[in-house]
Amino acid sequence: MRAGLQRLGYDLVNQREWGRDSLMDVANLFGPSPPKVIFDVGANVGQFLGRVLQHFPSAHCHAFEPFPQAFATLQQFAAPYPNVTAHCLALGDEDGNKELHVNEANVTNSLLATDAAASHYSPPGWQETRGVLPVPVRRLETFCREHKVDRIDLLKVDAQGYDLRILQGAGALLEQHRIRCLLLEVLFVPLYEGQAYFHEIYDFLWQRHYHLVGLYEINRAPDGSAKWADALFVSHRPPSSP
Repeated sequence: MRAGLQRLGYDLVNQREWGRDSLMDVANLFGPSPPKVIFDVGANVGQFLGRVLQHFPSAHCHAFEPFPQAFATLQQFAAPYPNVTAHCLALGDEDGNKELHVNEANVTNSLLATDAAASHYSPPGWQETRGVLPVPVRRLETFCREHKVDRIDLLKVDAQGYDLRILQGAGALLEQHRIRCLLLEVLFVPLYEGQAYFHEIYDFLWQRHYHLVGLYEINRAPDGSAKWADALFVSHRPPSSP
């Protein structure tokens, strides 16, 4: 039967088979008690948020997007969902304001400048910078304190090379394991100046007793080498009190 389905472009998927889909793996990690609080950092116009709402429709979601044009679309997308709050805000390792590099493809916008080697890896012109825009930045720990968020079940970050700095701004949330799972975009090639590479993020989280579950949506170069991917980590310690 499976061979026949595959000839038609379909397949049978075992939802308990690890490594096929990041959100299925999150669901398996949480079992009968699905995630209640989800943060989507670098939400753009709501692409990932839409998947989250399909898998976990009752979760309270905070979605962050600092680029005003993308945020306007995100806000429209989120409007029908009372359990979703959109924030025109970037997260980082310190509170204040920073310059957002606005690129030809806004999904590549970053608080970091484009690396000179990026054109070898990303689609032509995508990371060509058109200007800079001042945006507000908060540490994750600051935001959660201000909004009275004690725990995060799933923290997704797609911040174009800025992911490690966002983790550094999580402070006690990570140290006390009040973040259960993290789904991060990780880079294997130079796309942004001062970016963190996969091994740096892995080491940072390993030292804090977060273990790698799997890599997903791996984007590859013509020779098969990985350029970037999504990485799911899970806490291997119970949370402690704030």
